[in-house]
Amino acid sequence: MSETESVPAAEPMPESEFYDFLNGVGNHEAKLLVTTLLFQYTNRWFSRSDLYAELIDRQQPVVGWAMGDSLPISYCRESLEPIGAVAKGRVSNSRGQSVTAFRAIPEKTQTALALSGALLEWSLDYPDHSLQQLLGKTQSNGSLRSPQVRHAMYLDIATSPDVVSLVSLTDSLGLREDNGKEQRILQTQIEQMKALGIINFRTRLKDYDPTLEICGERQRPERLDTQRVKRALNRTLESFELHQRMPRSKLLELVLTTDPGIEVEAAKIAISGMAYTKRRIKVVENADAAEAKSSELTITPSYQAPVASLVEVLANVTSGYDSAGSRKTAIQILNNPSAVSALMAKARQASSQASRVEDLPLELYSIAERLGGVTVETAQSEIQETHGRVVSATRLRSVFAEMAENGLIELAHEKTQVGTQRRQNVYRARGINSDNQ
Repeated sequence: MSETESVPAAEPMPESEFYDFLNGVGNHEAKLLVTTLLFQYTNRWFSRSDLYAELIDRQQPVVGWAMGDSLPISYCRESLEPIGAVAKGRVSNSRGQSVTAFRAIPEKTQTALALSGALLEWSLDYPDHSLQQLLGKTQSNGSLRSPQVRHAMYLDIATSPDVVSLVSLTDSLGLREDNGKEQRILQTQIEQMKALGIINFRTRLKDYDPTLEICGERQRPERLDTQRVKRALNRTLESFELHQRMPRSKLLELVLTTDPGIEVEAAKIAISGMAYTKRRIKVVENADAAEAKSSELTITPSYQAPVASLVEVLANVTSGYDSAGSRKTAIQILNNPSAVSALMAKARQASSQASRVEDLPLELYSIAERLGGVTVETAQSEIQETHGRVVSATRLRSVFAEMAENGLIELAHEKTQVGTQRRQNVYRARGINSDNQ
């Protein structure tokens, strides 16, 4: 290049396309490796066995993660196809059978490889931190998806000259303070990040104890209350007059006094279920906005360096800075067995961590949101199918109780099968088939 020639200006990456890929595959090293493989060979169709064999071969001689053979192609079906990054077709396998296969859409190559190269390089630079740990899981098809929300949070904390609070974060994310569903998802994200040690979140609302008001009479005879805890709750409420108020903690104490044999978690579920459906009691005192403004979000010291680096990396990607270099890096990493093995091992570890206790609320909220309502048995089945892990019914009921107490889940007692009189607890994500209060 002569001295008079200028370097071409970097082309910013379209924001919608950037977030499509970030939400779809940017939060998982194995997904990014599959993406890089597909976009290195845009004219090739990859079947289930092709993708699996490629990922195993590229880790030799030390395989960091020998995942199930159905997992790589599931990334195509569940993460890449929905964002229009791959095409779906049929090919003949070695036995002459017609099988499903996927091929990259060439027009998406620049975005796919630039993001993959930048994030995979970041992951290798920070071996003790995974992308899924920092960006979370892609939980739902709604407007609030974990990677995009966390990226916005990190960006806000890193660049804001003022203290970042829950209220200021709501404003910067373009969320509505009166949208209960959006607020609950955001608060769940914050709680999950706190549990992982990524952020500190201080607020006066930690011990918030809402006031409840008697808003109705008993709706059915006591003999129809098949659950012991509901009988105790209704008996307790008989001693109060209409419109009388009390703290939630006081009502819980009285219910447990009425029937000392009831489990605390069961009583919490019953109170929350009745309060949030407003059948006989309702919440009349909510968190005051002025109190919420006293909250403060900060990155913990051990995560400050990796988060700052991640913010810078993603800023370079969106600006188009050294896009060609990042695309080249993606291919180099894919063709480096030790790097692929290390990244796959990290993805395996993160996938295991993703099903730990602190992630259960977000997982259960996603299941309830997707299915419209879920029983404990259905939740067990969904988690086992997705993660190959069995969570006890007792543990799930306990987590559902905490979520109901925090207003994330509402509880209904209804028939789950046509033609049967049997009723079960059905948990619904707040905001689904409700007024989003």
